[in-house]
Amino acid sequence: MRLLAYDEHRLGLRPVYRRVWARRGERPLAVGAHRYRWFYVCTFVEPETGESLSLLVDGIDTEVMGWVLRELRAWLGEGEEAWVVLDRAGWHVSGRLEVPEGVRLVFLPPYSPELQPVERGKIRFA
Repeated sequence: MRLLAYDEHRLGLRPVYRRVWARRGERPLAVGAHRYRWFYVCTFVEPETGESLSLLVDGIDTEVMGWVLRELRAWLGEGEEAWVVLDRAGWHVSGRLEVPEGVRLVFLPPYSPELQPVERGKIRFA
């Protein structure tokens, strides 16, 4: 049996606002592209060994979370079981989430990020 901590982190780009030259008292017109590009890093970490599995996804919901758990199941050895400690995000606790056999979800108490090893940033990612 392996104990793993899981969390996801959103990374991305957003527009940068810059100053432009204009005559005093006039408001300059500037073309802006208000687009956002995000992706998520989903990471499982074994706190004792530091061994980790990270997956990149372009969005996160219940369906994607099911895929992430299936990838974890494939990463585990034959016959290995994993207990995954995670927060209570909506896509983690959804009744539609399909959890593969051999993977058990253990939820942290609400509003307790200090209990999640992945949140503390003290674990080295290999």
